[in-house]
Amino acid sequence: MIETEIKRRKQSMGAGPKIDVRKENSVITATIGAAKAKEVYDIVFVTFDENHSTEVKRGENQGKTLVNACVVLEYDMLGSWSGEPANLRLPIAGRPGDGGCAILVQKREYGKIVAAVSLTFDG
Repeated sequence: MIETEIKRRKQSMGAGPKIDVRKENSVITATIGAAKAKEVYDIVFVTFDENHSTEVKRGENQGKTLVNACVVLEYDMLGSWSGEPANLRLPIAGRPGDGGCAILVQKREYGKIVAAVSLTFDG
């Protein structure tokens, strides 16, 4: 049911590039594959916390601690992708976030994400 609808919508959107990623020591190596592209897309790298706690100091939630998952702590624009393969080498030592990272291929101006991959820092 829902899986069928997700598959149908993915097929109707067209295929974005395949992203292969691996982690060795403190370096992530990623390859964004070739695919048809009608325009130029941004390549974005984000790091995030697995769980992120915030102590609320004011307002209706004053005194409470809010816990959120996958809060983005770092957002880096790495370059652009226009259909040609791209190779990335990203050191992760010292980057904020204990949950992991993600690489996104996204339409310019924070538009639709056409491809993404995430990787936990412990895996």
